[in-house]
Amino acid sequence: MAETTSRRGGQSVIFACACIFAMGGVVFGLSSLYPSMYEQGQWEFLCDKDNATASECDAGQACCQDQIVQFSLVSSVAFLLADAGAAPWGEAADRLGAELCLGVSVGFSCTGFLLLGLGLSLTSLGAASWTSSVALWLLGVSAPGVFDGALLSALRVIGNDVKLKAYLTTFSSAVFNGSAIVFALFQLAGGVTGNPGPASIVWSVVCAILWGAFALFMRATPTVKVTQQDPLSFIQAARVSAVALKFKAKLNTMRSARGRVPARIFQTSETPLAPYLLNKSNALMMLFMGSFTLISSFYLQTQISQLGLYFDDEAASGISSFFNLAFPLLGFLVSFPTVVLFERAEDKDHY
Repeated sequence: MAETTSRRGGQSVIFACACIFAMGGVVFGLSSLYPSMYEQGQWEFLCDKDNATASECDAGQACCQDQIVQFSLVSSVAFLLADAGAAPWGEAADRLGAELCLGVSVGFSCTGFLLLGLGLSLTSLGAASWTSSVALWLLGVSAPGVFDGALLSALRVIGNDVKLKAYLTTFSSAVFNGSAIVFALFQLAGGVTGNPGPASIVWSVVCAILWGAFALFMRATPTVKVTQQDPLSFIQAARVSAVALKFKAKLNTMRSARGRVPARIFQTSETPLAPYLLNKSNALMMLFMGSFTLISSFYLQTQISQLGLYFDDEAASGISSFFNLAFPLLGFLVSFPTVVLFERAEDKDHY
């Protein structure tokens, strides 16, 4: 029985990571699609006021400053939705269930991929620009929902298996970063077919099939009850995040000081989190992460333009392509030593 539970837990980790890779942080690889969008002429009509025409624009390059600003605005909104959506999606997963949360977010994601494929294929520049923008916003808003829904669904199967929790926590974060490579794959497919749009449409079908398989798997898998002997297991099973780890450290301090953790903290899943989340430490952490994300987002949006100031067009495009591949791949490779650290630190009091 234990071997079967462990095997099902391992399968749930694979399913969860596959969903997160396919639909998680894909929008953060948006810069990979910029050349195709520029070449198609999206938002190029904004350049009329500067008397710029398509014949004056280099292939795969922006025509004017207004076009660059519009692309930055669209991508900024998508990034904001992906980052700020973590809180409402987490609350939805807690109240409505992880599987429903995953299903709704997958619906947003599949719709986003379909609209993106349509936008990249339209000939009307206005319709193509707005369709692609709405698609990117849908992909942004769905990202944290897919992450929370897949993660918590897998935790329901894993139960108290410390080793599988380490794998799930680490690899889910790794594939979320690694999913930024998806748009680079679309661009590669576009180099073969002449348009990355069909690849996006095919990807939406793949995502729908993947979610269906995961849903059937979850329906056939019994829930593993998390024991209440160690209240920290409840916190881990409820929410795997940096905030939860800080909370755990505080609980260890309380345990040492009082000999036990107050039971009222673990009464039900309806226990308010505000007193623990909205403190000075977490506020400073959110301020730092918000500033860091803003700087990172600005670089992701403008890297090609910045590289163009120092290198010729061919070299700048090559460096940008290398970054678009190296960023998600390195994020995934780092997960392997991180798993080892999680396994060794899980039972330590300072963790």
